[in-house]
Amino acid sequence: MKIQLTDNAFFFRLWLFFHALVFAALIVSVAVQKKFRFDADFLNMLPATSSSRALRAADTALSKTAAENVFILVGHTDFQKAKSTAQAVFAELNGKPQFKTITMSADISAMDDIRDFIKEYRYFFQSREKQNAIRENPALAAENALARASGFSLLGLDDIENDPFMLSESCIEDYLSAVSDSGVKMSAKDGVLAREFEGVWYVMIRADLSEQGARLASKENAVPLIKSVCLPREKDGVRFVFYGTPFHSYQSSSSAQGEISVISAVSMAAVILLLLGVFKSGVPIAFSLLAIVLSALTALAATHAVFGKIHTLALVFGTSLVGSSIDYSLHFFINWKTGTSLKTGRDIRAKLFKGLFLSLISTEICYALLFFAPFGLIKQMAVFSFAGMLSTFLTAVGLFPLLPLPAPQNRTIPLISRFSASIPRRISRAVPIALAVVCACVIISKKDTVKIKNDISALYKMEGRLKDDTILAYKILEYSPASYLIVSGKSAESVLEKEEALCQKIKERGETGFLCATRFIPSVKSQKASLDACESLLALLEEQHAYLGFDESSSEALRSAFYAEKEHFFRIDEQTDFQKIPASIQSVLSSLYVGEVDGVFYSLIVPSKMTDSAFYADLAKAEDGVFFENKVASISAGLNELTHFIAAVFALAYLVIFAVLFKCYGLKKSLKIASIPLLSVAAIVAVFALKGAHIEFFAVTGMILVFGLGLDYIIYHTEHRENREETAAIVLSFATTAISFGALSFSSFVPVSVLGTAILSGLSAAFIATIL
Repeated sequence: MKIQLTDNAFFFRLWLFFHALVFAALIVSVAVQKKFRFDADFLNMLPATSSSRALRAADTALSKTAAENVFILVGHTDFQKAKSTAQAVFAELNGKPQFKTITMSADISAMDDIRDFIKEYRYFFQSREKQNAIRENPALAAENALARASGFSLLGLDDIENDPFMLSESCIEDYLSAVSDSGVKMSAKDGVLAREFEGVWYVMIRADLSEQGARLASKENAVPLIKSVCLPREKDGVRFVFYGTPFHSYQSSSSAQGEISVISAVSMAAVILLLLGVFKSGVPIAFSLLAIVLSALTALAATHAVFGKIHTLALVFGTSLVGSSIDYSLHFFINWKTGTSLKTGRDIRAKLFKGLFLSLISTEICYALLFFAPFGLIKQMAVFSFAGMLSTFLTAVGLFPLLPLPAPQNRTIPLISRFSASIPRRISRAVPIALAVVCACVIISKKDTVKIKNDISALYKMEGRLKDDTILAYKILEYSPASYLIVSGKSAESVLEKEEALCQKIKERGETGFLCATRFIPSVKSQKASLDACESLLALLEEQHAYLGFDESSSEALRSAFYAEKEHFFRIDEQTDFQKIPASIQSVLSSLYVGEVDGVFYSLIVPSKMTDSAFYADLAKAEDGVFFENKVASISAGLNELTHFIAAVFALAYLVIFAVLFKCYGLKKSLKIASIPLLSVAAIVAVFALKGAHIEFFAVTGMILVFGLGLDYIIYHTEHRENREETAAIVLSFATTAISFGALSFSSFVPVSVLGTAILSGLSAAFIATIL
């Protein structure tokens, strides 16, 4: 069926149906999740470091822990003052819903749940070193237990009758060693973890945030709570040091949201003043703003409906839509205000429809192709922009034509009446050529800079106190787990056995600062070896009990209990067993043991800091199913791959759109139109080369957006080449877009700034070439 451009009812129903469908989908999405979800996690801005879904799950487990783990160091030259302040802070924070766990005690044995858990599995959890010592000389092991019983004991002697060889004490020592070897360079002092550094004592509080506490840019986030409790106490020589990813994530997300709000407000105000100066009427401004707000809300609703949440950075496109979506409104209302030969809104739609529709198609092709990027944030940006631009188009062709036109005597814009659409031919040819030559010269002269290269460390710049705290905390704690091993296997048992073998090689190398699941829950193979070693002590049981003052009945009862539990192995992959693990240990294990993903089991070995990455990389290469992950390098490499993907999308979009243009305009005009995106890209590359910056992920993303938006100008110009009103509309369109995107370039949030700079420079080149 051929669409009649004079049919207002058809276009209005289409406009109404689309928006009703999107907002109905949003209602369903929010109803299912029972809340509207914003995502402002800095880590979620970054691409996955592995193409494997399973390996991504392993990586996510550690990243999630990093995103939830915080350290609060309380410093003072007097240890007792530091300790008492830390205790006061702990007492105020403990029990708050923002925390899953919060600890400051150095005595793991004081935790009843851990002590009871260890007692239950004391026969199974003896380390390899303890097993060997028992096997080599059971009598010496028994003597050492008696010596310990007569001296200091971590667990006390309340249960010595049931544990005469003090095997629980041995396990607790290994757990303490595992926590100590995790790399946090703090030691037990007077019941807390503390360290003296450069004449100042620092007492450590460590916490794992709950889902509520990790919710970024939210009043419920734990970071503002921590600071509200700590900072008022920062007096009389007390110094707080805040360390952990949540502090940086909260800072970056909060500042980004604040900046975006300011940028949006300033952009909107500037656009309103510009339109008011041009139209001298409230109707175009009111309906243009309606189109902007409706497109932004539609984009927000569509994105949340598709993904179940929306990332803060995707909202940057809400600002960008102020400039790009208003183009359609400007073209309509300039004709509405000046086109005296056009008698109705239907006439205006008929005149503009081809240009608007081709503009929409070219832009939406770019956004649609971005949806296939292997990265959630880009997919969100693509859906957000696609839905927003479609909303604007439908508003321009479905709603605006219903408006009555002004009286004939009022259909004039003084500014446009003085505007000349004709430009001397020499200038119209010389300037674009000169621009192209300048860009080419810059690119050639800076050819060493012109390359696709991403540096994740450049995306976020630490500043102020948070930077000082991070540097100081690293010196105190010497803790920065940036690289790790991922161990995989066909079963949980095979993974744990492989992990234990790797740990032994790591220890033989002299490395002790690392964490892994088997330092808390050994493999069944190791548990059997532990049980066999403990069984050799039973021959000495009566003698041991006699030394401790117990009769043979105690020995018989303990021996019977031992054999009754002989097959009571702990299996980490069985839910009933895993639930027995104390919450504080589960918190650690959740970041180390990933479990089963796609039929394969995974765990992690995490050094507290990487002293020899080559050793760990070689260790992974020598073992099947073991992978070495360097987080910073992997993310940068992932961004490089993603950047190349987007560049390939750009090339594909170019070919698709050229085919559309060729069908509509023929070869000569199509080549002219298609030259505009190439000049835009050259301008972006030249600008970044002059800044000494490489072409990276957000710059290439900006190129895609420029590609679609820049084509709008040349398509409108081609459709109405000698039309003064349409040329004026292009000028106004560029001005509004430059305002919104130009404002983004001033953001302190690096990804937003890069995006804004790329789009502003590319669109400026597209505008100049189009007009001339």
